[in-house]
Amino acid sequence: MRSSDTRHARDGLLEDYVVPVCEFVRQGDVAILRRLEGTAFFIGKDGLFLTAAHVLRSVEARRKETSDLVGLVVKDHADPKLSRLSVIQAYDYAPEPYDIAIGRTYFYSRSWFSAPPSKAIAGWQDVAALGYPETALNASPDKFNVHLRTLKGYVQRPIAENELPALGRHPSAYELNFPITAGMSGSPLFVADGPKANRLVGVCVGSYSAEVTEYRRVEVRDAGEKYEERQIKVEQYGIAQAVEGLLDWKPNVAGNRTLRELLIPAT
Repeated sequence: MRSSDTRHARDGLLEDYVVPVCEFVRQGDVAILRRLEGTAFFIGKDGLFLTAAHVLRSVEARRKETSDLVGLVVKDHADPKLSRLSVIQAYDYAPEPYDIAIGRTYFYSRSWFSAPPSKAIAGWQDVAALGYPETALNASPDKFNVHLRTLKGYVQRPIAENELPALGRHPSAYELNFPITAGMSGSPLFVADGPKANRLVGVCVGSYSAEVTEYRRVEVRDAGEKYEERQIKVEQYGIAQAVEGLLDWKPNVAGNRTLRELLIPAT
């Protein structure tokens, strides 16, 4: 598959802004998709995108054993029924402890996201996410279809830097009332302030689980044997790392531009 450098000749689709990250091999002019790695989203018109850093690091680790390439599956500029594969040319990792990366492809892209709102994100804030979970993947020897899934929920609480031991070292983040499942890593978390004001607030990086014992009964039988019965509820929360602290970051692939400059102005 080849990406086109022409400008879009049609109305935008959600799949123009948020795309799957996949591994593939070339067979002549055809790209054979091997694996869904995660989700990415464009933040400018010159092929720049954000994703989770661990999505690209997992590809790097496998490159020692395989010749597979990594790219973004994008919609054709003229015909949305056609998909093309745009190879990732370069990327930079955000400073530690962020699990965020920015990359570049040779693809004329669209951006749908503006800078975060000036007011701090607090609990009960409605948020949305878009991505490509593995559960939406339809793969067979002659077919590889993955469908965009939309999520909507709220922030349960903002998490301060290194506040949650289960996450290890981490920047400021948001705990969500919905999980970020496999394939959704790299998805945008945003506040919808109107059709032209989708304010980016974070990059989804995964989930963590907590066990709650709802019921426990212990009895000692006549022979002295102890019998225990428990009912455990597993709660799973999504995690998105806040982008606010990265707005002045100037990655090399962005040509000395800050993340703030790459996001479209809010209207």
